Amino acid sequence: MLRLRLGVGAVVLSAAAMFLAVGCGGGVSEKSLTDAQNRIDALKAKGVPGDTLSNAGVHLYQAREHFSKNNGALAKKSADSLKFYLEKAEKYYQDQVSNLGPTIDAAKSAALKAKEEVSGYQARKIDSTLAVVDSLRKLDWLLQANNVAQELVALLPSLKDDEAKAKNLGKLVPGEWVTENRTKSEEFKEVNAVERKVFTFYRDGKVYLEESKKGQSGPFFKEDWLFKSWGTYGTRATQSCSPSTASRRCGRCLPKPETITAKPSTGRTSRGRPMTPPLPTAVRTGSLLMTI
Repeated sequence: MLRLRLGVGAVVLSAAAMFLAVGCGGGVSEKSLTDAQNRIDALKAKGVPGDTLSNAGVHLYQAREHFSKNNGALAKKSADSLKFYLEKAEKYYQDQVSNLGPTIDAAKSAALKAKEEVSGYQARKIDSTLAVVDSLRKLDWLLQANNVAQELVALLPSLKDDEAKAKNLGKLVPGEWVTENRTKSEEFKEVNAVERKVFTFYRDGKVYLEESKKGQSGPFFKEDWLFKSWGTYGTRATQSCSPSTASRRCGRCLPKPETITAKPSTGRTSRGRPMTPPLPTAVRTGSLLMTI
């Protein structure tokens, strides 16, 4: 009789222990959830896209919520889904990302070879993009590094074409370009001012600029000032239209011209201010890049 009672007690105790285990997390532990979070963080650090990890993140959150509320059945269900999506994300990294090194190297080689055929802006574009690729590789973001590298490879034919246009454009630029604008008023006859801009481009890549205004530009406002600036310039193809044969004394602004900052000359007058240089219609096949 005593033996039977002990057996029944053991069965009751075992059932209670099983209920306790299921009720407290269904086999899910804080350690297993922390390990899952660490695996997700490791994939993020390697540049795996967020949309690839989103499902794992959702189920990790749900598993934590159910675990904290001692809902073992739902915690285990969420943990099983978490395991599935986490393994799927790790397989994606292994299959699609971890072996991208040779592909990136091949793209870099193609870009460096193309760089030998270009100069100026086109060469700087290749250098700056390759610097981004190298930075991403140092972070072990191989997927992003490969995306940038492949975009650069796709751009190479356009850069080579721009190089030819820029060289052709460069032949049209050297010389003196002048534009004049007169301020007058029918209401105030005394208003009469002339603004003059002179851009002198040299064949060695240097540029000298003067901007001046003299006269009465308002009923109570007179101006007499001169800005002088100097530096270097380069050419970059931006449009596909043919060069115009317009006179070099015809000033006209290009689309998206480079903004330069004028430096005041000594003696005559005022503080430096930003200005947008007017450029001739003869260089409408591209834009001028100036360093002041």
